[in-house]
Amino acid sequence: MKKSRINILDFLIIALVALCIVGAVLRMYAKSNEDKFGDYTATVSFLIQDVQNESKDLIKAGDRLYSEAYGCEFGTIVGNVINTNAVYYAEDDGEIIRVESGINPETNEPYRVDLYGKFECNGAWTAENGFSIGGTQYIAPNMSVALSFPNIKATVLILDVEVEKAK
Repeated sequence: MKKSRINILDFLIIALVALCIVGAVLRMYAKSNEDKFGDYTATVSFLIQDVQNESKDLIKAGDRLYSEAYGCEFGTIVGNVINTNAVYYAEDDGEIIRVESGINPETNEPYRVDLYGKFECNGAWTAENGFSIGGTQYIAPNMSVALSFPNIKATVLILDVEVEKAK
C-alpha cells in the first residue's frame, strides 16, 4: 500500500490559491466600504474669470451651487470670494508681466475682475476614480463646470480639490 504524502509543490499551489481568494475577498470588502456616498468631504477651490465687477457682490458665503447639466447640487460657498483685476502672462523672453483691467473713472474700480473662492461638498472617494460629488459627478483640478449660483450662472474653473474623511 502506497502512502499519500503532500509534495512541497502541491503545498505551494494550495497556499497560493488560498491567498488569491483571501485577497479577492478583502478587495471587494474594501471597495464596497470606500464608495459610500457622503463618506468624504472636499473643499474645492475655484476661479471665475473675467466677469463684470458687479458680479463680486452676487456670490457670498453660504450660497448653494447647482449644476443644471448634471442635475445635482455641487456644494456650499465657504469663506469670502476674493476678486482681483490683474492678469499675469509670460513674455517670449520669460519675463512675467502684470496687466490690469481698465479702471472705471466714476467708481475708481476695475471694469472686469477674476473671482477666487472655495466651496464645500460631500461625495465618494476612490483611488482609481478620484472624488465624485454626490458619488456621481467626477471633479478634478483644471476642469471647467457650468454652475448656477443663487444670483448668477458662471463657468467655474476647478483649481484644487482637498479631500478628507467625513467626521
